Amino acid sequence: MDNEEVTTESDQICTRLQEDRLPPGTTSQDDQYEQLALVSSQEDLRKMGLASPTAQVAYLLRERITLQEKLKAAETQLERRGLTGNFREVLQHEYSDHMMEEKLRQQKEDMLKSIDDMTKAHYEEVSQERMEHQRLERDLEEVSGNLLMAQQDIHRLANELVAAKNNIYPTESELQKAMRDLDDMMKKLAELQVNDTIKLHQAKEQNNRLDAENRALRERVCTLEFEKKALLDQLAISDAGQDVVADQSMSGEPLNNLCILSAPVMDQENKPEILSLNEQLSSMKQPLSKSEDQPGSTSEERELHNEEEKSIDLKRQNNVLEHEYFKLCEQLQQAQAKLTEVEQSVHIQAAELENNQQKMSDLQLEMARNSTNCSAFANLQKDLQADRSKLTAVDKRVLELQHQLKSVQHQLRVEEARAGESICMERDNKYLSDLLSAMRAQKQEEDMSRKLLEQHNKDLQEQVCSLVLTESSLTRTNAQLSNRAHQLHTHLGILQTELITEREQSRNSQNSIGRLQEELEDSQQECDRLHRKLQQVLLQLDTNARKKLQAKQVLLKAIAKRNQTIQKLENDLVLALVLSQKEKERINAVMEVNEELLQEKRELMRKISRAEEIASSSVMKAATAQHGVSLLEVENRQLQDRILKLCNQTRLYLLLFCLAPVLLSHPQTPGYCSVGLPCNQTVSSVMPASSRPQPSLTACREFLVNLVLVSLCPCPMTC
Repeated sequence: MDNEEVTTESDQICTRLQEDRLPPGTTSQDDQYEQLALVSSQEDLRKMGLASPTAQVAYLLRERITLQEKLKAAETQLERRGLTGNFREVLQHEYSDHMMEEKLRQQKEDMLKSIDDMTKAHYEEVSQERMEHQRLERDLEEVSGNLLMAQQDIHRLANELVAAKNNIYPTESELQKAMRDLDDMMKKLAELQVNDTIKLHQAKEQNNRLDAENRALRERVCTLEFEKKALLDQLAISDAGQDVVADQSMSGEPLNNLCILSAPVMDQENKPEILSLNEQLSSMKQPLSKSEDQPGSTSEERELHNEEEKSIDLKRQNNVLEHEYFKLCEQLQQAQAKLTEVEQSVHIQAAELENNQQKMSDLQLEMARNSTNCSAFANLQKDLQADRSKLTAVDKRVLELQHQLKSVQHQLRVEEARAGESICMERDNKYLSDLLSAMRAQKQEEDMSRKLLEQHNKDLQEQVCSLVLTESSLTRTNAQLSNRAHQLHTHLGILQTELITEREQSRNSQNSIGRLQEELEDSQQECDRLHRKLQQVLLQLDTNARKKLQAKQVLLKAIAKRNQTIQKLENDLVLALVLSQKEKERINAVMEVNEELLQEKRELMRKISRAEEIASSSVMKAATAQHGVSLLEVENRQLQDRILKLCNQTRLYLLLFCLAPVLLSHPQTPGYCSVGLPCNQTVSSVMPASSRPQPSLTACREFLVNLVLVSLCPCPMTC
């Protein structure tokens, strides 16, 4: 709307200018020339309207410069002509120029206001877009944070699933081992059954053979009985009664012992036969006692005893074998019951493993879906980054336009100042028409720029709508992901409980398997030791294979580490060589510096040695000087003592010289010195009171005597 108002005002100004353009003295050729210039300027401005604002400003500045040059040329022409026109025309021109200037100023002010309004509106729109962009960024950051949390939860779930798999794999390996052990046990049980059947067949064959031998023995016993009867008949005829009776009593004891030993060992099936045989034997005791003297009967009895012992041993063996057979049958039944229990537990664990595998597949599908969601989110982030870059480019463009507007405003102000200075020079209608055409062109350019801005705003609004749609989709996806995460959390809790139950079941199964293994080991120890060795060999082979694989892996890792260490060592060698070269250079530099320092040190040592020599010489001189000083001090002291003595002597001489007439007046007494004084007394103490002079003279004498004593004393300070 502002551009339309400006265009209407410019049209009105053009009409007024056409009405008040020139005085009647002007020609129509000038009008045509001015119209052609206006049309050409309008066309140029229309062409420039499609260009950038900087090019438009440069074009306007060029036109103003050309117009100013034209004004200057017109002023020079007017000055040359001497202003020959009418004064009214001049006044009309001035009035029209003044009105046009005011209108142009108003138009400039309106244009500036419209530009300011446009810039403010654009700035507000940009600020709103920035706020929306910031809001979208915040939402995206929140969504990204939520997605990161979901990804972390997914990774955590994946790690827990991997841990569950790792926990399940050892249980599977243990189950496989248990199945192998069960298969081995079944094989062993089958072998034991076969061996037991073979042993039973052998025992049956032995029983049949023993039955046949018993029958043969019975027949032979019958024959022997008949023979015994015949022998008894013959013995009855004999005459040795008493000896035979004694012999019968002696031979009856071992037979009784044999019957007692054979009784508890008999089988239940052969008990009646054995009893009948015992009765027959007891009945045969008496006639046998009579027939002991014959050698054939003793050998037959021995054979019978041996056969009976053999039959007793065979029966014992049969009883032991039957007892072992019953034990083996009981063990087989127990092992079969345990096998059924283990098979049931194995089937249960297999079903649980299948359920866990299904759960793992479901979780893997969920992970794939989450990865697709993450990729979609990454694509959205890329689109948002592209939108951000576009918005930053738009912001930069807006800032550039603002700077350009500021520069244009500054130039307009400068030009207004120049126009204020050159008001008197702007009198031609061409300039006004050019300005109007320029204003129209500017209006057209502003219309075009406004349209472009509106299109850009529409594009931005479309982008904002697309961003809002993406935001809504992201919020939906976020809600879905949050729901999915909640479901995963609940599913995780269920899986954890299931894992706990599975672990408890696995522990129980392990305990039961351990017990079964202990029982199976006991049975295997009793049945077969060789099979254990085979199992140990197989286990050793498996362990050796695993150890080989581990050793291969360790070797591969060691080789990789060795290659890495070799590369590192090569790099370290290169660095060490470079460092060694640098250190050699440094060492050479240090050696050069050291040589210079050594030279300086040598010079300094020379200087120091010289200084020490000088110092030693000075010390010697000082010592000699000190010795001389000490000698001089001693001499001074001696001289001082001599001087003191001489002073004392001089004082004594003076005193004696002064006191000589006084002392000579008194007689000398014994106990006085040559001077006339006692050794330990003063003159005043010795002199009598009657012979003392006047007080003045006595005082003088005492003073003099004291002086003499002080002078005579060896240490005058103590005196």
